[in-house]
Amino acid sequence: MTVESLVNTVEFTGDGVETSIPFDFRLIAAEDLVITVTDLDDVETTLVLGDDYTIDGVGDYEGGTIELEEPLPEDYELLGERSPARTNPLSLTDQGPLSPADIGVQLDRMVMMIQSLHGRQVTGPVGTAELTAAVATAVAAAMSGYSTTAQMNTAIAAAITAALASYATTASVTSAITAALVAAALAVDNANGRSGGSAPAVQTVQNGAAGVSWHVLGQRENATAMSSETATVTLDYLYAIPFFVPRRVKIDRMGNYNGTLSAGDEYRLGIYAPTSAGDLYPGALLLDSGVIDGSASEWLPATVDVTLNPGNCYWAVAIFKQSKSVRCNSRAQLLNVLGFVEPLPGIQDGPRGPIRHAQAYGALPATFPIASPDFILSGGAYAYPAIVARFAEPS
Repeated sequence: MTVESLVNTVEFTGDGVETSIPFDFRLIAAEDLVITVTDLDDVETTLVLGDDYTIDGVGDYEGGTIELEEPLPEDYELLGERSPARTNPLSLTDQGPLSPADIGVQLDRMVMMIQSLHGRQVTGPVGTAELTAAVATAVAAAMSGYSTTAQMNTAIAAAITAALASYATTASVTSAITAALVAAALAVDNANGRSGGSAPAVQTVQNGAAGVSWHVLGQRENATAMSSETATVTLDYLYAIPFFVPRRVKIDRMGNYNGTLSAGDEYRLGIYAPTSAGDLYPGALLLDSGVIDGSASEWLPATVDVTLNPGNCYWAVAIFKQSKSVRCNSRAQLLNVLGFVEPLPGIQDGPRGPIRHAQAYGALPATFPIASPDFILSGGAYAYPAIVARFAEPS
């Protein structure tokens, strides 16, 4: 006795007429075949042996026939799965009879159990109420923080179609859908980062250990959204906003929301390391974004590549070719890293961490200038541009 085929399922689409459905695999017992029917509303029903159907050919290696009591309605889907009970009915006693045939049947049963544990052999889209609900939840999560655009809808539809194409188990389908939706969300995220339009909401998209998130650099406590506050930045000034890094991260996008568009406008963003562990003033240049076009789009972040180590205070910087209106950090959420009390005695609006320094527009200097920095006041006249970065897991 052997089990030489991996085939353990039979599928049939109802036509409203046929009641005999052949299958081509062996059954040890009629109860080993579990039959489910899916109606046009994707509702599954498990048929009852003896009431809804009988089986001819039990024990035959060539298979047998399912005999339905009533024809399967048109376009209803029937799935028969060989799923023997996960028990051992064979009892061997000391000094008792030893039947090779009984042992062979039990070995065959074990192989059939293993095949059934591998799950359904799904060859097309899975349509159950539970899976539909899971997909709806995953789609809602993937779209959180984004505008419902045709681009997002197309990406999600394609991801779901690909995920449902051919998987062995419901669990693997669910896992594939989750991964595909995350990939779709990140693809749209990347496209938004390159194609202009509105600045993305600050949000996180996670998939296990991997993920990306947009953050407004230099905001303390809960930096969940970019402030709607705007102010005018001055040309030929290098603006620097401190931010802490609690864990090793990679930044692959940086941008600033422009409130004013004008011909020939451009700006640069960058990151400086602190001077030393004991001197948090900005020191060596780590990243220069290069020229970012500010004339055609309010939101067009640059693609960058820098990995930052934990436990350091870094400085995000911006320099503008023209005086212009830009989105600013929330005054109430600015970090204070330079040791000042808020406010200083006798001063209504004490200085906070951000600073600016006179600097001709162009490539960022290799070392942050130290001659005469201006402290940006929490309620004063200086603007402190909201520099937004996308954190990705380092490789």
